[in-house]
Order: sequence, then C-alpha cells, then structure tokens
Amino acid sequence: MKITPGGVLATDGRRFTQILFPEMIRLLSAVPDKTRKIRFHLTSLKPLNPKNAPDPWERSALLRVEKGEPRVYGFSKAPGNRELFRYLRPIYAEKMCLDCHAIQGYHLGDVRGGASVTLDVTDLIWAFSVNTKKEIAIGIFLWIVGLALIFLVFTSVERRKKYLVDLKAMSLEDYLTGLSNRRGFLVLAQQATRLIDRVNFKALILLYFDLDDFKQINDVYGHKEGDAALTLFSQVLRSTFRQSDLLARMGGDEFLVFALDTGESCEKMITDRLQRNLEEANAESGKPYFLKVSFGAVEYDPDRSAFFEELIIEADRRMYENKAAKKASGGGADDDGQH
Repeated sequence: MKITPGGVLATDGRRFTQILFPEMIRLLSAVPDKTRKIRFHLTSLKPLNPKNAPDPWERSALLRVEKGEPRVYGFSKAPGNRELFRYLRPIYAEKMCLDCHAIQGYHLGDVRGGASVTLDVTDLIWAFSVNTKKEIAIGIFLWIVGLALIFLVFTSVERRKKYLVDLKAMSLEDYLTGLSNRRGFLVLAQQATRLIDRVNFKALILLYFDLDDFKQINDVYGHKEGDAALTLFSQVLRSTFRQSDLLARMGGDEFLVFALDTGESCEKMITDRLQRNLEEANAESGKPYFLKVSFGAVEYDPDRSAFFEELIIEADRRMYENKAAKKASGGGADDDGQH
C-alpha cells in the first residue's frame, strides 16, 4: 500500500480515499435506519462542528460524565408521546486528539465529548405492558445486546487508537518527527484562525526554520544520522513552544511554527529561548556536529485578508535572508536546498 497525494494506492491498483476516524463515525451515523428507531450521534459541549451540538438530554449526560460517571442512560419523551431509551458513553481526549482540540483548552484525559445512542422503545412498552422504566430496561436488554456489541467495536479504546494513529500518520503527521506535516499544519492553522476571529489574542507569529549545513551532516555521517538530527531539532521545538502552538515539519530540514498569544516583543523572546534550548541539546546529545538554524518570522494580523499560504511564503523569504546574512558574515549557513 502506498500513500499518494490523491489517496491510498493499494498493491492491486485500487485507490482509496483517506477518511479520519471521527468522519468515518459521522458517515456511519448518517446511514438511515429503515425502522426509524435507532440514532447514533457524536456530541460535545464544545463542538467544532455545529451538527455535533448536544440536545438537552445529551448536554445533561455530558455534564455528568465530566464529573466522573462512566456512562449515562435513561428515558426521555419525544413528540407524539414517543418513549426513548437514551445511552451516552464518554470519549476521552488522547494524545492524538490534542493536535486538533488543544486549541479548545482540552488536556490529556479530559472528556472531549460523547457517543450517544437513542432507541425508540414505544412499541416495546406497549407489547410487554411494562409498568416501570426499570422493568423496561430489563425487558429490552437482550434486544440491545447486538447493538451494544457493534457500538463497543467502534468505541473500543485500543481499536480507536489504532484507527486514529494509522489514519493520522497517513494524512496529517510527519512519519519521522511526529510533528504535523504540511497538510496537517494547514488543516490545524485553518481551525486556529477561525478561533482567532472570536478570541482576543495578544499576538500571533509564524516562524519558518531551516537547519544550517544539514547537507554536510548527510554527506559526512549518512542519512540515518541526518534523520537523527531532524528528530533532535523537533524535540528542541517541542521544548521551546507550548502544546497549544502549531508545529510542523514542512519537508527536508524545514520546520514551521504558528505561535499563539505570544505577547509583545515575542520574536526575540522566542528565538532567544530556542537558541538556549538548541545549545543545551547540542551539549547533551554527544553528536559529532552541532545543530544550527536560520529562521524567518512574520506576524499574523487577523484584520488583513492575506491567505495563510502567502504568510508561509513571506516567512520562508525572511528565513533565507537570515541565512544569507549569516553566510555573508562568515556564520557558516549553507543554502543547500534540501527540501
């Protein structure tokens, strides 16, 4: 199987479209139930998609699971005096979820939302002449076992992790460093800029980084050591920036960071901190070379209409100006074009 810009190409020539796990669940929930008695719904108190907003029962259930309840179930009324059995199980924020949802304030282990099932049991109540809702739950238990098994397959923690890791690695994540790739960065940046329109951030800055003399590391020590150098620099970026900032490897030895809510005089503060962390990493790594980096920075102005791609081009241009200035002053920066 091969990952291509157009999707996933199988060995027999068939081409498949990449779909992330949450989108797959939404597609499954959209499949019509011919009996009109069963409904699936992914929901959250802070949905990115307005279609995932909770109804009153789901909102109450989400508040209860946020307080520690492992699941919530009960009954509610629907128009036409219909009786509904309701069930909600929490979905917890895992490491891979935070790539998209950290900007909403979620942390590892937080309740990010819930998977809700609604079952119309009006006809069962009539058929069995059940007098209490507790007896109704017992009466329909065997009927919902099959549904519960299907539900648990897709909400199983281990299987959900595997789907998310595999799909995210194919479409949004750089295989070597674990940072976002170019596509993943643009997806997350688009979500972040939508939030920026509603939140009063102090300052936002886009930084483009390029390792100096990286070609020499590959030529002298081999590509395996070059990969180790890229991984080391990605760790320096993680130690320099916050979890809410967007970090990406754009390709080759080029990296991009979108730093949110940085405050005034942020460029010098950030680059000074990165330089300190880089020097510490060089001293502790025991490598026969020292990592050096050139950078370009540009402020993001929400009031201007420039496309994000244009900001990337401008930050890239400023990075090469910085590299050329260091080279002219004898700083040793290369211009090897390793992209």
